[in-house]
Amino acid sequence: MALDVKTIIIVLVFATFTTGLGLLLMAKAFPNRKGLRIWGYSSFSMAAGWIINGALRGVIPDMVSIVLGNLLITGSLMVWTYLYFEFLELKTPKKSLVTLLSLMGLLLYYYYVYEPSIHHRIVVLSFVNGFVIVLIVAALFKKRSANPLIYNYNLATFFICGLAVFVRMFYYLYFFDPNGVSDNLDLIVNGTTYVVYFLSILMAPFGFLLLNDDSYIRNFEKAKETIRKLSIGIEQSPLSIMITDLKGGIEYINPTFTQITGYGFDEVEGKNPRILKTDHTSKDEFKQIWETILSGKMWKGTFLNKKKSGELYWESAILSPVKNESGEILSIIGIAQDITKQKNTEENLILAKDEAEKANQLKSQFLANMSHDIRTPMNAVLGFSEILKEKIGNNEEAEEYLDAIQRSGRTLVGLINDILDLAKIESGLLEIQKSNTNIIDIVTEMKHLFSLQLKEKSLVMEVKYPPNFPNVVLADELRIRQVFLNLIGNAIKFTEKGKISVQLESTYLSDKVVSLKFIIEDTGIGISEEDQQRVFLPFIQKYGQKQARYGGSGLGLSITRKLLELMDGQISIESELNKGSRFSITLEHVQVVKDSISATLKDSSDADKALVDSLSNFTLLLVEDIQENRMVVRGFLKNSGINIIEAENGRIALQKLKENQVDLILMDIQMPEINGIDASKLIKADESLKKIPLIFLTADAMQEDIEKYSSLSEGYLTKPVLKDHLLTTIRSYLVT
Repeated sequence: MALDVKTIIIVLVFATFTTGLGLLLMAKAFPNRKGLRIWGYSSFSMAAGWIINGALRGVIPDMVSIVLGNLLITGSLMVWTYLYFEFLELKTPKKSLVTLLSLMGLLLYYYYVYEPSIHHRIVVLSFVNGFVIVLIVAALFKKRSANPLIYNYNLATFFICGLAVFVRMFYYLYFFDPNGVSDNLDLIVNGTTYVVYFLSILMAPFGFLLLNDDSYIRNFEKAKETIRKLSIGIEQSPLSIMITDLKGGIEYINPTFTQITGYGFDEVEGKNPRILKTDHTSKDEFKQIWETILSGKMWKGTFLNKKKSGELYWESAILSPVKNESGEILSIIGIAQDITKQKNTEENLILAKDEAEKANQLKSQFLANMSHDIRTPMNAVLGFSEILKEKIGNNEEAEEYLDAIQRSGRTLVGLINDILDLAKIESGLLEIQKSNTNIIDIVTEMKHLFSLQLKEKSLVMEVKYPPNFPNVVLADELRIRQVFLNLIGNAIKFTEKGKISVQLESTYLSDKVVSLKFIIEDTGIGISEEDQQRVFLPFIQKYGQKQARYGGSGLGLSITRKLLELMDGQISIESELNKGSRFSITLEHVQVVKDSISATLKDSSDADKALVDSLSNFTLLLVEDIQENRMVVRGFLKNSGINIIEAENGRIALQKLKENQVDLILMDIQMPEINGIDASKLIKADESLKKIPLIFLTADAMQEDIEKYSSLSEGYLTKPVLKDHLLTTIRSYLVT
């Protein structure tokens, strides 16, 4: 009996091994190569299990042959189970299989150690193997409606195998006689079981091959269904889609392509997409695009193409190579979107931007011209009023009238300055120019500048700052002066009694970086909570403000806030009606140029020194086309003793310079024949004249004009000019 059974086992081993080898060889010709290879390797594993469990029984310890051999056999069955579940697209009960395999190992160990009965071990092995086969049969039964022929073949194979396993299990459970009485029956049962195993091993791979082929067919059908869906999507896509071969011949276009271009498939089949080409994209660019695609990369860009009708249109395109599994490029697909409307919108926006910039330039030019045309006569108005005030003596009524003229003139000039600044800020043309700035000197200047108004209203102006306040910082001196001018001017304007307080504070963030805070406080009429945000809007004043009494354009605080924002600063307000207002300014991260020194504010009387010294030894060439402005300069310099030569334009000025020895030139810019700029260039190009100091005295007061023309002169004065300022400037060049 043992010999016969072992012979059958050897045949089983041979059949199993041969089947596994055949599967590995056939794997190359079937779609699912991985599955066939796994089945082949598991067949080798089962053959090893038969060898250990049967052929080597008695050669190696029974525990090793029974447990290890049957673990290999059962494990192979489980691998087959996994593969079947995969091909049937069902969830594999992995946890159940692992648990069953572990339980079998434990039971075999138990029966070997504690109850060494071979028939108990066979029962356990048969039950576990039968259970695994039942799982396969149940899974196949669930899917038998898909392809009855293939699935019934597999059902029959594993059903017969499972039946043999369970017959063997029940035989050893109920009929086996350990005393050897039923040896012949034992031989029949075992022999029959092994024959069934043999047939199953031979039949199961063919069932698997059929299942594998069916799975491939089903996957192919799914792929066809996916392609069908994609085809519908491409056909109905709002994007233009075109497929070409590697030479550029058109193989496919979708309806959107026809809708956009006007070309049908019959008209473009086999042709090159260059039928849409215009001169917008050059041959070199097309060559670069083609090289990019053939290198396996995707290209994105825009084309200006031509329709069948000759109409031009823009499209945004993506050109991509289509590759097979080996990475070989098979064709090229182009996906494009008509962006003509978008392009037209962009072009319209660019045109609108250009028009807006031109409008801004025209506005700036208009404001510059307006500023020049107002400053020119205002120079005469303010100049003559200042000269007359010196001549009238003690006539209080006349002085009052002249003071009113000067205040009104300065207000008008201030309004022009504010409008120009606001226009430059809103157009983004105003730039912050940082330089070494002494804040304390600026506040001192403010106190001196407003001394007359403070005296007239009997107001006191206090200035406080700590000893460690930085002496010189890097900031825009002109704009900081403008901020103080606006805020202190407003404080004086709206305060009838009490005082104006200016407090300077500093917090050092490092040795050379400081945070500055300026507080301007008054005891004036105050601002309601409702008005505290409105006052920072342009041309807006507080409700109920009496224009006749306080005047103003409503631009000062608006410009102040915008200037501070440009300097990375902030302004805030605290106020209460009839009790006063408190404006707080902060400037963060200001660079310190020079640390604090012991400084004291100069009293206004210290700055009130005589500006007119004897200039009788000097000759001044005054180049000005407007007679009234020449009269103002002559009036300002009448008592200085300086010799004045007049010229109405640049041409006459050049002639006068040839005829006279001149120590200083005062030059207007906008003049007939030869203007001040051209005249200055000619003067500076002449070796005999270029050393004469030249000062522009002009109504061109725009910052860009000052920056542009300052290199042609030693000084730059803007109209209307104050007598003190004019005299101080002249003396700085003539009196050492």
